[in-house]
Amino acid sequence: MKIDIELDNKRVLAAINRLIQASTDLTPAMRVIAGHLEAGVERAFATETAPDGKAWPALSEVTRERRAAKGKWPGKKLQVQTDLLGSITSDHSATEAVVGTNLVYATTHQFGANKGAFGITSRGAPIPWGDIPARPFLGISADTETQVVDAIGDFLREQWR
Repeated sequence: MKIDIELDNKRVLAAINRLIQASTDLTPAMRVIAGHLEAGVERAFATETAPDGKAWPALSEVTRERRAAKGKWPGKKLQVQTDLLGSITSDHSATEAVVGTNLVYATTHQFGANKGAFGITSRGAPIPWGDIPARPFLGISADTETQVVDAIGDFLREQWR
């Protein structure tokens, strides 16, 4: 399964287009950008906020009770185990920078699920979900946007020296 999230951010796209026009080998810039994208996802987990700055919804009473019974409450959302956060990787090439996860159940947490939908456990088994609110962790926050644009500017300045 592959999920693509397309960037529709005019400021970042304009900076990337300037970058493409100014250089033939963008690998150094894309390496830095990939690092910023990955750090942004890690920040989302640390602060329990979506890239748009909204706090992730609280855990349901049922979830808190289940976690407490296992000795895992209080604790961070989406981090009972470290599988999801630990699966976050970034990559880059001369033309792109990406961040993501290969865990199939990540989509449930990114986009949410309605009661009666089926998800996939960390071991790959199907499981019926209750209502699960979206807790987006992939995307570009305002801070990451600034870091990416600054990285592009730094690269362009270095190219023009």
